[in-house]
Amino acid sequence: MQNEPVAIWHEKENVGGRIERVLAVVLRTRGCFWAKKAGCLMCGYRNDTSDDVTDEHVLAQVERALAEYNEEEFVKIYTSGSFLDTNEIGAETQKKIIQMFGQRCEHVLVETRAEFAHRALELKSLVQNLEIALGLESANNIVLEKCVRKGIRVENYLDAARHLRTHGIRVRLYLLLKPPFLTEQEAMNDTLTSIIQVADFCDTISINPVNVQRGTYVEHMFIHEEYRPPWFWSLFEVIKSAKSQGISVPVISHPSGSGKSRGIHNCKKCDDKCINALRDYNLSQNVEPLQVDCKCRDVWLAQLQLENALRYSPHIANI
Repeated sequence: MQNEPVAIWHEKENVGGRIERVLAVVLRTRGCFWAKKAGCLMCGYRNDTSDDVTDEHVLAQVERALAEYNEEEFVKIYTSGSFLDTNEIGAETQKKIIQMFGQRCEHVLVETRAEFAHRALELKSLVQNLEIALGLESANNIVLEKCVRKGIRVENYLDAARHLRTHGIRVRLYLLLKPPFLTEQEAMNDTLTSIIQVADFCDTISINPVNVQRGTYVEHMFIHEEYRPPWFWSLFEVIKSAKSQGISVPVISHPSGSGKSRGIHNCKKCDDKCINALRDYNLSQNVEPLQVDCKCRDVWLAQLQLENALRYSPHIANI
């Protein structure tokens, strides 16, 4: 099991107006140090980690991923923590991995918490274009502390992003749509405000709608009908509003669990239509595909009004 990556898949992404073919791999590692210390309230990725994983196991997983490589221009390397944390993947192993892919493709992305972002400078020369993805989640420190439990402040992430870009390294910032304890409207407002505040610090913004993962506090709320994942309508509204306000950096979203009760969803009748619309938008960066219509939009609007009146998020059954 330690020799096998968690997942490998192929996708496409619009990079600077060019559609690039992508190989994505999730490596099984020893896991996120913060998850072991306290953990983010929505994150269950520790379920895909093992304390027994060695650097040799990780390199074997990379070899397995290379067997699936088909001359893609872009490779995304995910872990269930921070690729640049040397307690998760050793420094020399990090270099070997970037070098292995850098010899084959022109663009490699890895994820990390801001604490380890400075280590990217040691990897920059090993690939033509290195991109670092930072899980900012929100540009509001209160949301980070109370709703995400991120264990780090916005300023740390923006300082890391600024430092990376100064050295010619691309930056992708992840924003979380609807962490716990926010109403649907508050979540939309937080994500839109965050986009506006961080757009100048990055090359791409990726919106991650919360999906309910095993063993998390969010799952506890979900089971007790205290939490509903965001609507597609909310995501579409945030994207359209950002574009209408002149945000020029690409704003993308590749949600996990789309159309399922634990992931972003509308009603069962329009979920597939929304998934396809989002895919088309991601590749074109044109909001026209997001002009989807369904009767459940009225339910969503009613929920926004009800939440505003009650000042909390009521459970709406069967939606």
